[in-house]
Amino acid sequence: MKTLFVSDLDGTLLRSDETLSQFSIDTINKLTERITLERKGADLMGIWIIMLLTNLLIPVIMIFAGYMMYKHPPNKINGIYGYRTRRSMKNDETWKFAHDYCGRLWIKLGFVLIIPTIIAMLPFVHGSVKNIAIVTLIAQFIQVLVLILSVIPVESALKKNFEDDV
Repeated sequence: MKTLFVSDLDGTLLRSDETLSQFSIDTINKLTERITLERKGADLMGIWIIMLLTNLLIPVIMIFAGYMMYKHPPNKINGIYGYRTRRSMKNDETWKFAHDYCGRLWIKLGFVLIIPTIIAMLPFVHGSVKNIAIVTLIAQFIQVLVLILSVIPVESALKKNFEDDV
């Protein structure tokens, strides 16, 4: 149980026998409850904003990484960074093609993922922490799935445009 200390500076709260009327008690309780609810709402809004920003990380990283692959691909084939599959590492031409194709694809997919992510989060602005967490998990699962599955069209384009002796 919490204790609330109230000061009666102007003498309007206390009765002549120095006790509180039931009306004063009820008013103080209502104000206290309202302040508590407003604080909880502000806390939930903060959680919602953090989760929204977290949910936007993967699409934003896809846009940035896509731009870097498209405009500034690794100069040499390497096993450390870049779009690395057997087909893309076959020669310099496939290496450049894979980075160009994957980069443009990730930019598009990143922008496409931002919109449904925001739309999915909007109904939960004042939702419970549990509901916000569930939506976050679902959104991030879908984003990671799209990220992983983006290999399929890149590999298909490589196979279509280059001899397949891998």
